[in-house]
Amino acid sequence: MMPTPSSRRSASTRIDVFSFSLGGFIAQALVVKHPELVRKLVLTGTGPKGGKDIDRVTAITYWDMLRATLTRSDPKEFLFFNRNTNGKLAARAFVNRLKERTADRDETPERAVHVRRCRSCRCCPIAASRPRCCRSR
Repeated sequence: MMPTPSSRRSASTRIDVFSFSLGGFIAQALVVKHPELVRKLVLTGTGPKGGKDIDRVTAITYWDMLRATLTRSDPKEFLFFNRNTNGKLAARAFVNRLKERTADRDETPERAVHVRRCRSCRCCPIAASRPRCCRSR
């Protein structure tokens, strides 16, 4: 929920915003609507309007998830890493590091959650194109 002028503590209160992926688009919308509220803005893992393959994010995500299913791999190996030798090695090492933590882990989201996230990309608040949820090709 975006803050409104009435929900702010004082006019002099400014915040630092760190955002990732779709959160980057939300943060940009916040800055457009309330520039006086944000002191610093950090955008990570988010794509620019009109960026390479930005209009194909949902299709690429589903394709990578299908490839992961068919190869019995973790989808992160396809979504976030190049498929060359170094990328494959880095992906496996990353997934293995994730498995090391066994306590206090978030539950795996249901498929319906992923579908809702992908559908939400189609109605980005400040850009006609969808955010880049995965690596560019």
